Amino acid sequence: NNILHTLLSLSYTSMDNSFKKIIELTQTKGVNCIFIVLEKGKTTTTKKDHQISHALVADSSACIKFSLWDTDAEFLQPGDIIRLTGGYCAFYEKQLVLYSGRHCTLERIGQFVYFYC
Repeated sequence: NNILHTLLSLSYTSMDNSFKKIIELTQTKGVNCIFIVLEKGKTTTTKKDHQISHALVADSSACIKFSLWDTDAEFLQPGDIIRLTGGYCAFYEKQLVLYSGRHCTLERIGQFVYFYC
């Protein structure tokens, strides 16, 4: 847990002020943040045949549900540390959810690995 906290904190110190911690997110567009993928959830299909994949992501401040549209979902794996730029947050079923937008960028900037001895 300390290693993860340190890694995510180091990632934020190299960023400018446009990157927010998850706890600071509100219903808005243009969300930029760095997080770790904790788990991948199910994938659903919309009426217009879009694939929406769900994941649980976190940083050192909080966790949030994250939904990805279409092919972005194949990119993420549990343990990946991701830099999201241009996402958005909206309420779904009275819960704030982070979404990958059409023009957002997802960049894998690291991976959390725990070695068992």
